[in-house]
Amino acid sequence: MRRKKDKGWLLLFFGFLIIIGGWLLSLFWVINSYQEIIREIKIPVFRPKLKEKQKLEVVKIPDAIVPPAPLKMVGKGNRIAIILDDGGYPLSEGALELVKAGWPITVSIFPFLSCSKNVANLVKKNNGEVMLHLPMEANQPTKLKGTILVNMKEDEIRENVRAAIEAIPHISGVNNHMGSKATADQKTMETTLSEIKEKGLYFVDSVTTEKSCAAKLASAMGLRTGIRKVFLDNKDDQEYVAKQFSILLQMARKNGEAIAIGHITKRSTAAFLKEEIPKLKEKGYELVLVSEMVNK
Repeated sequence: MRRKKDKGWLLLFFGFLIIIGGWLLSLFWVINSYQEIIREIKIPVFRPKLKEKQKLEVVKIPDAIVPPAPLKMVGKGNRIAIILDDGGYPLSEGALELVKAGWPITVSIFPFLSCSKNVANLVKKNNGEVMLHLPMEANQPTKLKGTILVNMKEDEIRENVRAAIEAIPHISGVNNHMGSKATADQKTMETTLSEIKEKGLYFVDSVTTEKSCAAKLASAMGLRTGIRKVFLDNKDDQEYVAKQFSILLQMARKNGEAIAIGHITKRSTAAFLKEEIPKLKEKGYELVLVSEMVNK
């Protein structure tokens, strides 16, 4: 009787094992089939969206304009000049520190503003160079005092240019403020440039329009002439300034030298230049005054 009971338990145990084994085999088959289906239709398994985003960021193409060229020796190229426009207003703390650092920076100053002469004296005292930022007629209306207008008579243009030059002490040269209309007009520029030449000053075309004839005309008239290659701060944003500064350095590598224009009134520009100018020599660049780049 005991043996029959033992056999019954054994049969029950083995039956239970067979059921469990069958269930596990069925589960394995279902999982395997599911993975085969997933592979077939190419849906990524267990891949969170966050990882996908991180992967995209890693392979993002940088905003490089041209690949960097080999560095040249300092003194034989890689020269940059920085003009800071819109001087003549009270200086911010950052701009004041930048000027007082004594680096070879050129500040272009509006005539007839309350701080024009003071800023010019400060720049000169700290080894910088002073330019006249001459207001010229743009395609949109401008209200700055002394603006050179296309419809002015020749004598009036000459009088305005002379008055603007005399309003700023220590100036070595002139560049245009705005002027998309005036710099495209040959007659206006001939009169303006002849006055600048008479005073022994150089001229830098800010190139506020692709139609400008100013630089070509100045060169033909025998003026020391420069051309703006990069605007540093069309946006008052340090990231943007850094990107534009990188383009400036690439141009200097490629062509041997390049002129940039920024604005002394923009805080991002002052903050960025205070950090970057001390690193230029180490990187193989030479910062020079604009007069050193146009003395050709």
